[in-house]
Amino acid sequence: RLPGHVGACMALTGCVLGVHELHYLGCGEYVHSSLWPRLRTSLAAAASAWRGPEEACALEANAPASTRTTSTALSGTARAAPVALQVALYSTATDLHVPEAAFASRVSQINAIFGPQNGTLAHIAKGLASTGNDWSHRALAAMAASDPVGLVIALRQVRGAASAPSLGEALRVEHSLAVSSLEQGRAADGSAHAALEAAEAMGTSISHDQPPFGAFCALDEPGAAPSVQQPAPPAELAARIADMEASALALLRIP
Repeated sequence: RLPGHVGACMALTGCVLGVHELHYLGCGEYVHSSLWPRLRTSLAAAASAWRGPEEACALEANAPASTRTTSTALSGTARAAPVALQVALYSTATDLHVPEAAFASRVSQINAIFGPQNGTLAHIAKGLASTGNDWSHRALAAMAASDPVGLVIALRQVRGAASAPSLGEALRVEHSLAVSSLEQGRAADGSAHAALEAAEAMGTSISHDQPPFGAFCALDEPGAAPSVQQPAPPAELAARIADMEASALALLRIP
């Protein structure tokens, strides 16, 4: 799970995390591309130690995969630890120059807006509109260009997963939702088209190729795609999102 409410922000806005953000959030190590060949060699050498004697012999004899035995091989957890160690040894995170202060400020802002204290899309949109910066404006535009029903379901799923006792339980609920959606045939009976038409009637055109934007800064990575067109004012976008939420709740028959 991502720290704070960064996951909710990503689910609702489609914003992306670059290498700097991922490192700041503790989601992985950074290995410069110039070190990849050496890392691959080290991993390949360590891999021979992870295999049991019987599997190693079978591999050396070029035996078919169906005849190989892994009865003496290390468990998945035991295999993962050496991989993490090898990657850490080649980590060059000191080359990243992560703007700690700027990232900490954005995470604080994300937590304040996307936290459970804002229980509806309308409240989240209002919070974004009140910040007055370029990033929140782009987040509002992305939400306003999304499927209203998808936004409502995504918010409920994120909130439910946050209180789930385990990842397995969260995935079980996700699976149940997917099966239920298929059984109801929402896309087949035209409800998706109805949601699209409702959004267009409110002046919002649902886009499935929205240019990605970073989760922490205005444009984040060099070369990030700018908005195709100037979005509507934040207050107007927030009002649209509130209307989209109301129409989606009515469509889903959620009080």
